[in-house]
Amino acid sequence: MKSRQVLVFLFLWVIAIAVYFKTAGAGFVTDQAGWLLQYKASGWKGVLNAFEDKSLHYIYHLIGFLLWKLVGMNGTAWMLVFTTLHAGVAFLSYRLFAELFAAEDVRFAEGIAFTGALLFLLSPYHTEPLVWYACIHYLVCAFLLLLSFHFVLKYFSSTKGGYIAAFYACFLPALFTLEISFAFPIILLAFFLFWPLKVFGSVSRWQAIKIFCGPSLALLLLYFGLSKLLRGSVVGHYGAAQHLNFDITLLMANLAKYISKLFFLSQFYSYELSQKIYVVFEKAKFGWAFFGLLGLLAGLYVALYKKLSAFWQITGLLFSFFIIGLLPVLNLYVTTLVPVEGDRFLYFASIFAFQLVAFVCIRLPFKTGWLVMAVALFFNVRFLLVNTQSWTNNKQIQQSLIQKYKWYNASHIYILNLPDNFRGTYMYRTFLPDNSFAETLTLYGQPDIENKTTQILSYNMNQLSDSVTVERISDNELKVTFAQWGNWWWAGGKGGSGYKTEMYEVKIDEWSHSYNITFANRPANSVCVYQCGGEWREVTGF
Repeated sequence: MKSRQVLVFLFLWVIAIAVYFKTAGAGFVTDQAGWLLQYKASGWKGVLNAFEDKSLHYIYHLIGFLLWKLVGMNGTAWMLVFTTLHAGVAFLSYRLFAELFAAEDVRFAEGIAFTGALLFLLSPYHTEPLVWYACIHYLVCAFLLLLSFHFVLKYFSSTKGGYIAAFYACFLPALFTLEISFAFPIILLAFFLFWPLKVFGSVSRWQAIKIFCGPSLALLLLYFGLSKLLRGSVVGHYGAAQHLNFDITLLMANLAKYISKLFFLSQFYSYELSQKIYVVFEKAKFGWAFFGLLGLLAGLYVALYKKLSAFWQITGLLFSFFIIGLLPVLNLYVTTLVPVEGDRFLYFASIFAFQLVAFVCIRLPFKTGWLVMAVALFFNVRFLLVNTQSWTNNKQIQQSLIQKYKWYNASHIYILNLPDNFRGTYMYRTFLPDNSFAETLTLYGQPDIENKTTQILSYNMNQLSDSVTVERISDNELKVTFAQWGNWWWAGGKGGSGYKTEMYEVKIDEWSHSYNITFANRPANSVCVYQCGGEWREVTGF
């Protein structure tokens, strides 16, 4: 049995490597570039305060720091670590649900669990946490939480106290890795209250709650207290105002978007169609109607629970696990304009969603479920390859721009355009006065030019050849125009607008897809450069 499990893990790992190998090295961008520079500046002492993270992400940064110390900027090594973790999460999902389904004598228990794990492994929504190296905490946290769940089942079968200790040895570091861990005690509570009893062995529901849920919730409260003491807010990361926003319209709109994204692949519809759908979700009437429907279904589930078959009991619970897994992120933003960005928020919850899909579909009569699963797997792989190709193209542009940059000796460098993203995959997103491209140059061992570099505006890059033209209007004014359709100006991770500093003023003309920059004062020997595809060009004689 153990050798078989090893083979299953290796199978999942090889598939993950085959899919993500070409993206190796693409993820040293935006937040990751900033964290690596912070690791370099702070050294080991930074571990003691989580490198000044707004959250108590001590385990996240310990792992990220150790990985950087061990392999540096070796993109292949980072890719292998991430695919190993991802395959590990998929494998744990398979083993966990194979055991749960088998305990209820579900036909094809192993096949269902494996199919759900394979759908998870090959989801098109996992390229962000797999390729953007700032997301290692999503993988680590999900791995620790599933391992914790395994130890619960081990305790049920043996009642050995060592499995309780092992549970908390996983759950506690998960708390200090990422906030998605906050949902886990709630998932366990629902599991203990409503999962069919066969898997519990000699342990009662109440005993399970006392052993695993009570202390877990106490640890969560302790975490909030420590966060308030050490960070000044009970919840860090995006801040208490964001994380504690319980507006029903917002929550239900985001939940509906996640459901449509994951189960119906709506993020890959045409822009016009997907926006029509998402606009409906954002209406207050829809939000309250959806909230009422979920409340009604939950009430009926509880009221009729004892009359339901094991199939419907498990189906309802898997769907609730998916929703509960999303709770820590439901009040955050859901990006619908571009693909990939924000997909990481689905990572943990999708473990349960894909098991739900496999469980329901494979139970369909006349083996039609296997056909449905084949179709689902086909579209997952198809769109996954679309997103990994975007990351691959992203990496190609990154490497070319780094290799061909040469203006290190200029007194000041004005970069007129740089891609914020390539089809949603992060590139040089900048929040002024920082400059992510200059940070990336430093990471790759080039001279530090961040303090003398200004990135004027960014844009969304869609093709390898995307570029701009630059026209000299006067001795102190330039006009920068897109050379193709489909792009727009970005600043600070969103649509850009005109702005003014002591040195220059930027005015955007949406109709001509251009902007004008007028310099009030420019240092002698400064340069203005712009990006065209993977090349650099300088505005000469200006």
